[in-house]
Amino acid sequence: MKNWPIYLFLKLLVGFFKILPRQIALKAGEYMAVIPYYLSSRHRKITLDNLMIAYGNDKNELERKKIAKASFKNLGRVMAEFSRMPSYNKGFIDKIIEIEGWENFEKAMKKGKGIVFLTGHLGNWELMAYSQSLRGYHENIIARPLDNPVVERFVQKQRSAAGNKVIAKKSALKDIIYCLKRGEHVGILLDQNVAQQEGIFVDFFGRPACTSFGLAMIALKVDITIIPVFMVYAGNGRYKQLIGGEIEIRKTGNFEDDLAYNTALFTKIIESYIRRYPEQWFWAHRRWKTQPKEMKWKERNIKIRRFEGQIDLKGINNV
Repeated sequence: MKNWPIYLFLKLLVGFFKILPRQIALKAGEYMAVIPYYLSSRHRKITLDNLMIAYGNDKNELERKKIAKASFKNLGRVMAEFSRMPSYNKGFIDKIIEIEGWENFEKAMKKGKGIVFLTGHLGNWELMAYSQSLRGYHENIIARPLDNPVVERFVQKQRSAAGNKVIAKKSALKDIIYCLKRGEHVGILLDQNVAQQEGIFVDFFGRPACTSFGLAMIALKVDITIIPVFMVYAGNGRYKQLIGGEIEIRKTGNFEDDLAYNTALFTKIIESYIRRYPEQWFWAHRRWKTQPKEMKWKERNIKIRRFEGQIDLKGINNV
């Protein structure tokens, strides 16, 4: 019974966004999302602390607070759009989304391999996956199931309304490999903190961040194509979808070194997009929560713990 009040509140919120004209719904989402910024000192502190870690004195306090509030507003827009997505069709999304780099997606398609969309919690990741499905390119979305099973069923229904499939993150590896070997598309958000036994410490805004090595492991074992894809808000109810060129996976034969390098490469690409649109990233997440500690090797299946080399993004188109 304890799960139902949250679900009913969510349904009311979704219904509220659905009955409003879209532009007003997006604005309402922005204003509503700023309320937690002021009321939740915990989430406000996490957000501002993260911005301090990322930018230090390169941005003053006023600039950091401006980005923080804009980040919360972006979450409100995501929620408003997410509520309305099942009513959208291809004609509508073609009107509100400008695509930059579609030729990169077409090149990836011509290879006939499974495709991974490397992305993160930047802009509107929900609408990005949904719009691809409306264009006829269904996607397998990797997501952690919510703690509330009633809300989880509702969220899955929204995400899959146009044909996408949701794969639970915890047991995703085998399913992802299966989908990619079948030539399907998989969306992976690789900008979240993970436990030390699940990741490698790589540079993220100048500080080590524990990052899942799962995608790098898949790329070294399966012949796939990986392209960075993000959708950012452009104002006035419109979006820009940014599709980068294929990411060249390093395969030197040294599995663990390649695992670390490619994980660092993916993270640096995500960072490059966040730096372009900092006000649209999810700064309220504790990205640097996990810090290095001594571990027994039996607690993890690889020995390398940290990548300390240099990453060059010059060869990747549209990054």
